[in-house]
Amino acid sequence: MPRFRFLGPGFAAAAIATSAVALECPRPQSVAKPGVLEDPEATIAAMAPALSVPGVAQRAPELVARVRARYPAAQSPEIVNFLITAYCPVAVAQGATDADRQALVETFATAVTQALY
Repeated sequence: MPRFRFLGPGFAAAAIATSAVALECPRPQSVAKPGVLEDPEATIAAMAPALSVPGVAQRAPELVARVRARYPAAQSPEIVNFLITAYCPVAVAQGATDADRQALVETFATAVTQALY
C-alpha cells in the first residue's frame, strides 16, 4: 500500500507515492482546471533534457523560473507538483534501486520546495 509524503510549509504542496515494491510517479493532469497547469506534457517534454543532468536538484531555482515564465499565474504548490511529476520518470530511469529512486525524487522535491519558499 503506498504511503504519501506531503511537502510544503503548512499545507500539502505535493505528494510522492512510495511503496515497498516500487516508486509510483504521478501522472500529468491534462484537464484545465484550477490547480492544474495547462499542457503539461509538452512542457515536460521540453524540460526533459534539463531534468536529466547530474545534480539537477542544484538547478531547482532555474527550473522554477522556467515554469513560472511559462505559467505566470501558477501558485507554488502547482509548481512543486508539476516539477515532481516531470522529474519522477527521470529518477526512475536513473536510480539503480527503489531506494535510490526515492532518494533522487526526495532530494529534488526538497530543492524545488526550498527554491519556492
